[in-house]
Amino acid sequence: MILEELTVHNFGVYAGRQVCPLATTPSQPLVLIGGLNGAGKTTFMDAIQLAIYGKFARCSNRGRSYTEYLQRSIHAGARPSEGAAVKLRFRYRGQGEDHTYHLHRSWRVIEGTVREQFDVLEDGRSGRWTTDTWNDHIESLLPINLSQLFFFDGERIEALADLDRSAEFLETAMDSLLGLHLVTSLRADMSLLERRKRREQMPAPQRDKVIEFDASLERLMADRADHTRRKGATQNELDRHQKERVNAEKRAAREGADLLEQRQTLENTLKTHQQALALSDDLLRTRAAGELPLLIVQDLLEHVREQDDNEQRVAESDTIQRLLKDRDASTIAEAKHLGVPDNVLNALQTFLAQDCQRRESDAQTSRYLALSTETRNALSALLSDQLVESQCWVHDQLADAAVTQTAADDIERTLEQVPEEESVAALLAQRREAFESAARSEREIGAIEGHIQELNRQITRIEDERAREEQRRAEDTLDSQDAERIIHFSGKARGMLETFRSRVVINHIANIEREIVERFQSLLRKSHLIGDLHIDPRSFALTLNGADGALLPADRLSAGERQLLAISILWGLHTCSKRPLPVVIDTPLGRLDRSHRDHVVQGYFPRAGQQVILLSTDEEIGRSYHKQLATRIAHSYTLDFCEDDQATSIKPGYFW
Repeated sequence: MILEELTVHNFGVYAGRQVCPLATTPSQPLVLIGGLNGAGKTTFMDAIQLAIYGKFARCSNRGRSYTEYLQRSIHAGARPSEGAAVKLRFRYRGQGEDHTYHLHRSWRVIEGTVREQFDVLEDGRSGRWTTDTWNDHIESLLPINLSQLFFFDGERIEALADLDRSAEFLETAMDSLLGLHLVTSLRADMSLLERRKRREQMPAPQRDKVIEFDASLERLMADRADHTRRKGATQNELDRHQKERVNAEKRAAREGADLLEQRQTLENTLKTHQQALALSDDLLRTRAAGELPLLIVQDLLEHVREQDDNEQRVAESDTIQRLLKDRDASTIAEAKHLGVPDNVLNALQTFLAQDCQRRESDAQTSRYLALSTETRNALSALLSDQLVESQCWVHDQLADAAVTQTAADDIERTLEQVPEEESVAALLAQRREAFESAARSEREIGAIEGHIQELNRQITRIEDERAREEQRRAEDTLDSQDAERIIHFSGKARGMLETFRSRVVINHIANIEREIVERFQSLLRKSHLIGDLHIDPRSFALTLNGADGALLPADRLSAGERQLLAISILWGLHTCSKRPLPVVIDTPLGRLDRSHRDHVVQGYFPRAGQQVILLSTDEEIGRSYHKQLATRIAHSYTLDFCEDDQATSIKPGYFW
């Protein structure tokens, strides 16, 4: 199946008539459609599904009423009486022949009532029978229950990434994939037949009681179905509100609204830094009143200490000189007294005189300081301890002040970028409204789930009471052999159907597991992270095993790895369906980091199907990814949203 052309007319954000060719080839299976958030990517995918499935389409923001949805989908700038339309042309090969289908679905509002028109052309021929039986015909081409494998978005991937929530999807998908939804429907019909036959054979009082049970069950089941629909509609609203919240956060961040909310904190932090700088200045001034200025003349003080040391040595030398002169005189006198020869005496006198002269020349240092002992000790303490400690303290103080000053400067620059409150008030209001709307939807979903649980309890209780009543009256009421035979064989048939369903699942589940594992491993950076994957055939709970065979808890996978697992589940089920159908993916990369995006772009997109339509922002598929995919792209378009007209145009070419 190849989608060849989509036409939208006044549908959603698309004003007027917009035609978008989509045909691809095996060598170029990709159609790349770019659009910023809010430009109409999801609406584009809704248009395809609406054209195919009509009131059964699983469109975003659908709600409970199909006619209300159609009325809301008419472009705001168009007259309700003019209405809207979607057209889809696709090619399908069946039984060795190609067939071309034209689907044209239009609607308009006449006197407050939505009037819908739907026509089908098969190979250019119009036929009322084809149109009237289209819902049955499309089930043989692309069953509605399988459409979730071929039309999906980031929210679907997000839900599947939660392994605790994936069992319900796997059960529904596998039932549709294997045709088991027919078995489930048949079992339910047979149960209904058995209840009716038992009721028909009961005496009037018991029959009335069972009828009362059945009426209560029908009422409760209808109420449960209504709550389930409400939950689905509210979930769609929640998804939309969450998208709006993300978009509002991005817009607010671009306009600096976050800074506005942080301004008080930034101003308080700046004030703290300024106070720290003022305190640092005060401490420096206090130190400046003491010995700190002497650091300027530290070299001079060192010279003073050196001069004082020299003067002390000279003073000591003078004292030694006097003592030596007295000693020399005593030595000469003693030598004379002892009658030392004159030549020896003369030599001794000459030596002592030269020694005295040499010592006097060594001590020729000018003395002008004459420091006292107290002054000398104070100078030594100043140079050895006080100035060293002061220098270290000043260095640390100035370093801390520099860091504080840099931080203060950064905050001041940030504060200069804070916008005026009036300029971003609307953005903040939008973001606040989006948060509140999402919170309301979450609370409503919680309340609905609570009602559904209570209804389930009531349904189970009444079914048990009804079964007990039937059991008590079974022997008395089964007078008719035909009714007894029908009930007996119907019960056996239901058991056989359940056995058949279980065996079909078991026979195919290994192949499905293998397909999912192979695709998961092809997308993972850590090729040896996953060794095996198992799907429980009864509960459809999914478990993982590591390369060593040990159980791998889901929380061991990163968020990106769980996203890849979700993509692998969809991809594997798609492959197992063996249906050559197109894949339409909305915002496929928004929740993946760069490395995981690389694997999806290179390993998944070109191989996801025979035709792959990607609806992406410029941040998801940017220039580098576009370059990698260029040779596989058949068509590129940009959804250009005009703020003035509040309308989107489909233009050829991808962004740049």
